[in-house]
Amino acid sequence: MSSSNLRVSKEDQAKINKFATGHAKSLALKREIEKLKTFLENCKEAEEEIMIVDSETIPYKVGNAFFELTVDEINDQLSKDFENHTSKLLEKESALEKVTKELEDLKKELYAKFGKAINLEAE
Repeated sequence: MSSSNLRVSKEDQAKINKFATGHAKSLALKREIEKLKTFLENCKEAEEEIMIVDSETIPYKVGNAFFELTVDEINDQLSKDFENHTSKLLEKESALEKVTKELEDLKKELYAKFGKAINLEAE
């Protein structure tokens, strides 16, 4: 069947739209995962840096503000932040896995019907 003879049904268009939406969601999840990984790396680096600081208080950034906290308070806060962001990372990775599976299934269905007439590969 040539590409000019292909008919796109309402269901096909819905699958194509679902694929496009899923692809956008997967890209957003990948960006969020990278941000979370960077944050976790920064937490580890901060913990290491705190060990070599001999000051009693250290500025700790929350949003756009800095608070003077003791080393123990900062270690506690870093632990909480690390746990919180690790949990978020696991959620995002799970969501990405689910979206990726859905995209693979849609890709199979759409390529089976449209063959080379449709391009679903990321560029």
